[in-house]
Amino acid sequence: EDAAKIIADIAEVALIFDGPVEVAVNVRIAASAPAAWWEQLAQTRADLLGRLLEGRGVPTARMSLVGRAARGKPVGASVQLDPGLFRPQEEAASPAPKSAQGMRSSRRGASPTKR
Repeated sequence: EDAAKIIADIAEVALIFDGPVEVAVNVRIAASAPAAWWEQLAQTRADLLGRLLEGRGVPTARMSLVGRAARGKPVGASVQLDPGLFRPQEEAASPAPKSAQGMRSSRRGASPTKR
């Protein structure tokens, strides 16, 4: 039940932002099976998460499904949106308006800089 809620939340966020989504599952390699078996397990779990997200409307073309197995690596799953979706708007990078130029501080009551 909790997992279904998490999947629903991930799908909702992925659908709000129109960009690539990486689903990664990490498993720790144990001595009980060959490394290839653990890698297959990680990929199978990533594929399952992808199918669950697809069932919630996330297009498969936008998803990258990655299974990773390594010794000592943290175990779990992560979902990452394209970091480029969160870059500041061009307006934020533009120079300050002329009315604000020459001010020493943006504090209320600050005096203009003398020239």
